[in-house]
Amino acid sequence: MIGDLSFRIDCTRIYRLVSNGSRAAEMALALDPSKSELTMLPIGTSPTQLWYFSLVPDREPSHYAYWIRNIVRGDDYSVDVINDNDTESRSLNFTNTGRYTGQFWSIRSWESDSRIGGNREHSDFRLTNDFTGLKRCFSVDNEPTGFKAKLRDLTDATEEMRWSIIDVGELRLLKEDKED
Repeated sequence: MIGDLSFRIDCTRIYRLVSNGSRAAEMALALDPSKSELTMLPIGTSPTQLWYFSLVPDREPSHYAYWIRNIVRGDDYSVDVINDNDTESRSLNFTNTGRYTGQFWSIRSWESDSRIGGNREHSDFRLTNDFTGLKRCFSVDNEPTGFKAKLRDLTDATEEMRWSIIDVGELRLLKEDKED
């Protein structure tokens, strides 16, 4: 059963977003800071693979929406949908944070008993945004230049749309380390 409710995630924590798809197995979402592009890289210790969520204020209590941000760029930049085909858009980038529905992400389960955390057996989530709605999910495509983050139709229902959201530490501590 696909979960209908969006999850509330701890915005004081840092996460690694790992693909559950077999084509991108053991790969994590990463930021290419030189191009502001989203890519997939083998799981490692690079800060480009460290993400945090910031709650979008003034939302309905039953619909949590978040900006997805990378520790390298901080609060000024967020994952966004490139509006290249209205609500049929599929491309993603990392751009200036704003109150744009393509930056408002929800975390939803594929199964009713999913939990956010380090136990990968129970970390089976999909990410949707307010701009393209529930019909498109954050996914991974294998392109000639490598694995890229994209949006894909929910009707495709591939395992590349399934994500583990793995808690890797406290955001406050990492921000303090960056300031030193």
